[in-house]
Amino acid sequence: LRLGTMRRVLNTHFSPTRVEEPSFWRRLRHALSRTPVGGWDTVLFFDFCGLPQAPRSDEEHRIFGECLPHMGMLYSMFPTMILDQVTPGAHSYLDSGWCFCEFEVASLGKQLSKYSEEACKALSRSSNRDLMLDDTKRVEEYCSAVDVQLQEKHFRYPSDMQSVRSIIR
Repeated sequence: LRLGTMRRVLNTHFSPTRVEEPSFWRRLRHALSRTPVGGWDTVLFFDFCGLPQAPRSDEEHRIFGECLPHMGMLYSMFPTMILDQVTPGAHSYLDSGWCFCEFEVASLGKQLSKYSEEACKALSRSSNRDLMLDDTKRVEEYCSAVDVQLQEKHFRYPSDMQSVRSIIR
């Protein structure tokens, strides 16, 4: 479903001529070449597929634990494409604890406006947070508000809530 959504977004917004119908991969290359992250490098990372999912072997658990603390950096420093469609009968994108975390971090880092404006509109959310987190009190207020919201989110594994909390904090 997410690849289908990505294909639709790429077909709509990044067609080289909009007249010809190049392949999905050609459109992806074109989209990424128009907006390089640094020089010729581009980061394309599908979070769910890119990290070992539960149940994990001991080695996969070690890798997951090593990568997890860096996820906040990934979403806050690089333009992020939100693919908010979910399968029928599933809870909404922002009701998922992990998706909520990714959205919050990317929004705080002002990384949603390049690729995720449509998703933000569909979710009735701003693509960039203009929070003034310039003092400890405001940071604590924000973190407390996020903690309250996390209680309402869906996690496949309840222990994941603490992982999300550690990324946002």
